[in-house]
Amino acid sequence: MLQQVEKAGIVFAGSRAERFVGAERIFRTVITGTVGSGTFDVARLKRYFESRTLFEQRQYSAFDQLRLDQLREDRRVFSGEKVEGLYERWKDAGDEVLVTVPQSGLAFRTVLLPDSYEWISPIYGGERRVRDALDSIANKARS
Repeated sequence: MLQQVEKAGIVFAGSRAERFVGAERIFRTVITGTVGSGTFDVARLKRYFESRTLFEQRQYSAFDQLRLDQLREDRRVFSGEKVEGLYERWKDAGDEVLVTVPQSGLAFRTVLLPDSYEWISPIYGGERRVRDALDSIANKARS
């Protein structure tokens, strides 16, 4: 979906820097299909093109559930005109077009926050409400 815009950026803000690497890995794998340099993951893109071709040729016996799931995920990640044009060129010229795979145009940036801001977090807030409720029940039981 984001691949359909020319340029976009995601800012991941958090109070724990150790989460930044995992967040960027998820962004690149699940959202953009890119590697650290910002270019498309060529090996994954090639597998997607091969699977897509087989599926379009109705060669369903080449697919198990895992490969179908991966095709569905790759179709979502690699959407947009840029990838469609690359796919059409790949069908005509083969893997040589993958040598010049373009940048995705999607950037990931992190911001380290000075505080955890737990009071506005739905995760921490929910944990706090459960803890408070359990404390209240325990206090009533003691009385």
